[in-house]
Amino acid sequence: MKRALIITGGEYAPYEFVQYYLPAYDLLIAADSGLDTALQFGLVPDFVIGDMDSVKDNLFIQACDKTRTHLFPRDKDFTDTELAVTLAHQLGSDDLSIVGGGGGRADHFLYFMRLFAAPLSPRLWLYRHGLGYCFGEGCVTQQLCIGGVDNTSFSFFPVGDATDYSLSSEGLHWPLDGVPWHTHVSMSNRSSAPVVRVEAHRGRFLLFLSPLGRYTIDHHERGIACTHRT
Repeated sequence: MKRALIITGGEYAPYEFVQYYLPAYDLLIAADSGLDTALQFGLVPDFVIGDMDSVKDNLFIQACDKTRTHLFPRDKDFTDTELAVTLAHQLGSDDLSIVGGGGGRADHFLYFMRLFAAPLSPRLWLYRHGLGYCFGEGCVTQQLCIGGVDNTSFSFFPVGDATDYSLSSEGLHWPLDGVPWHTHVSMSNRSSAPVVRVEAHRGRFLLFLSPLGRYTIDHHERGIACTHRT
């Protein structure tokens, strides 16, 4: 499995959390002003992509090998983050994580959510106030075991047509078994045990954990038991 980290513009998570959740990756792509964030973190991207209309450090782009820069016009049909996701897949990555996104604008946040409905969606999303984790059909992860969850808010959203979606849970104050996901979401749920376990039986889901913290997240990866911390 080839892991890619995409750093994009918007409100990013502090670097300590990037190091905690993503101690190793095979490919680093900076999308637009995500370049400024990467350089601030002390990271050198393998590739830079986007229209670069929000970048402050143009010197890096000017000095960068042209084979590592993918520049696009400002007027285009895809966001810089979408372009970065496409590039990561073209380069063989099948496990994507994103840092940043949203930027405080509701329209940007909602558009960003579309990424998780794609056939090959990002797995992990780290932003300023929390993290998102995509699991279920077509994802790297089908089941999550989450520890360190005192005073943590859990919100679950179905991704796509949720007519026949099914999700089971252990350790949540409001169990998710039997929820009609085509008409419901689970907002601001909370833990009733030290470890919360959720499993997607049908469908794809996006879990938001807030605030951003050092959670222990083990995942069931395509038939492998929950033994891998991410």
